[in-house]
Amino acid sequence: MSYRKPDLNVIDAYRMLMAGGPRGGNMRDVAIGKFLLLSPDAVAADAAAVKLLKFNANDVRYIAEADQRKLGSGDLDKVAIKRIEM
Repeated sequence: MSYRKPDLNVIDAYRMLMAGGPRGGNMRDVAIGKFLLLSPDAVAADAAAVKLLKFNANDVRYIAEADQRKLGSGDLDKVAIKRIEM
């Protein structure tokens, strides 16, 4: 079996289900973020999404583990971030 890293990772954070996920919940549980995250680094994309949700990426075990295994960067201080508003 072979593995190929994706060229681009996309996270749609326009509407975010904050409770009752992934299939349930109601509109009270939906936060409007209006964000679209794009990154060649899946770990950095997830770390940025976690930060948008006002959590600490270091507290999310799989992000810390992926960073430690050098699968990507969980440290957003080491990532070039560009913000584009439309």
